[in-house]
Amino acid sequence: MDAATLQTKIYSGYAKAAKRLGVDTQIFRPLQADSPFLHSITMLQASFTAEDVRYGKARQYGQAAWYGLFEGSQTQAGDYLVRGGSIWFIASQALHLPILCVACHRKIKISRPMNQTAVGALPYQGRIEAKQQVVLGAETAWPASLLLGARQDAGLTLPASVKEAGWVALLPISVPIVIQPGDVITDDLARRYTIYAAELSELGWRLQMKEAHP
Repeated sequence: MDAATLQTKIYSGYAKAAKRLGVDTQIFRPLQADSPFLHSITMLQASFTAEDVRYGKARQYGQAAWYGLFEGSQTQAGDYLVRGGSIWFIASQALHLPILCVACHRKIKISRPMNQTAVGALPYQGRIEAKQQVVLGAETAWPASLLLGARQDAGLTLPASVKEAGWVALLPISVPIVIQPGDVITDDLARRYTIYAAELSELGWRLQMKEAHP
């Protein structure tokens, strides 16, 4: 039995299990930066578990990864799975390995401050925070996982000041833009974050950012 045949049998087994354990889930394949939900691929039955394919553990705080149990031959890394109010994206469909998914609890837009064109006496150019262009999610915000965990910055030495909390954001590899340090994220709770590090791997985007307080 070759690798491709074995993979087909694995996905067939997932599909049979999902018929008993899964719920109808819609699959979207993002192709445009302004909205991730313009291209619906299919509807299939899917189930999710926190511990491989064994249903022995509940998800803990501070964790976004789930294992997906569904017919993987119809999906690929970067797809969104939508079921009612719950959304996941596929982070990895590695050969012969479980399908790794990420639960999304926030919806975000990414804006980019415009570069100033004028220079002074020295050849220095910066960004104009007051002028920003939405580069991701202009029409429909993108589901993402936002977790506490990055570096915190100390607040001002004022009675009402608080630390600027560090956050990590996870987005699928299907994001069709290059996310840059300095970009600004706004979520569906009207919170703002400034990105200071952006990593793209085979699992998608991992962003380190700090929460920006008014």
